[in-house]
Amino acid sequence: EAIWLLLSLIVGVGLSIGLALLPWLLPQSDSIHFPNTNMTKHEIILKRLQQIVSRIFPVGRGIFEDKVASFWCTINNVIKIKQIFDQQFLFLLANGVTFLLSIIICCHMMSYIVTMTKSIKDVKKIDFDFKILRYALINVSLVFFLFSYHVHEKSILLAIIPIFLDVTSGILPEICFWASDVAVFSFVPISFREGNLMQLAALQLVSIGLRNLLVISDHQTEGQKNNCENGTTIITKIIDFSRTFSNFFMTILVPVYVIKPVPVIRYPDLLEVIICSWCCLHFVLFLVIFMFLQIECGCEISRRVNQKSQQKKRN
Repeated sequence: EAIWLLLSLIVGVGLSIGLALLPWLLPQSDSIHFPNTNMTKHEIILKRLQQIVSRIFPVGRGIFEDKVASFWCTINNVIKIKQIFDQQFLFLLANGVTFLLSIIICCHMMSYIVTMTKSIKDVKKIDFDFKILRYALINVSLVFFLFSYHVHEKSILLAIIPIFLDVTSGILPEICFWASDVAVFSFVPISFREGNLMQLAALQLVSIGLRNLLVISDHQTEGQKNNCENGTTIITKIIDFSRTFSNFFMTILVPVYVIKPVPVIRYPDLLEVIICSWCCLHFVLFLVIFMFLQIECGCEISRRVNQKSQQKKRN
């Protein structure tokens, strides 16, 4: 069954990619995009595919183009990596770090899942909701945003979506909303340049109202009880205070950026650097928190497997 499932996934993905690329694979003339050329139909198709790949993977644009809340853009404010290292080395470095961290996260997840399935035959009897899979998805998404080569500002949405799967759970029940606030704050420079800042602010206010009405009020009392039972009130208070200070800082900085986007002529992008660096520090903090939750979840799986094994031996 596993082999058939793997083959069906391969066929499904292959057909989906083929259908998506079908308009570019049709052997028709392309005099509009390639005028005054004597290229064959196969050469035209190959040229189209090369353009698609270059758009999907913009290697020629550098490790970052505009100010973005990634690790490389933030560290470049302290160490000018774009001037010290060449583009090829930065490409290999970014991809290597991203691949290494992602492999470590996935191997950690798979090791506990394989251990669980091998130790106990009837996996359904285990009280386990695959939280470690959710944490691994969040961590890999954050790693890709922070350490990928030439990441875009809107790519943080790929990390925020799995973070919302962890709503009202973990160390801080509202940590997903904190991450959402920081992600929206990272959109302020690009939204201001494109003239969409008012729409962004309106959507953020609607989001705050809906989540306070539908989610936070229902889980606030329950989260406080769980924190008291688990003895994590100090950690929760520290994170809650950090979130309050962070939201206060972001709320103050937005009108300052709107009123005077260039505070100093010598440093025209000073506020953009502060915004991106502030958001990057938060995303690194979220990565550390969810890495801790993934490790803690793995230890919980080990304890449950050991308890089931001991019960079987006694029986």
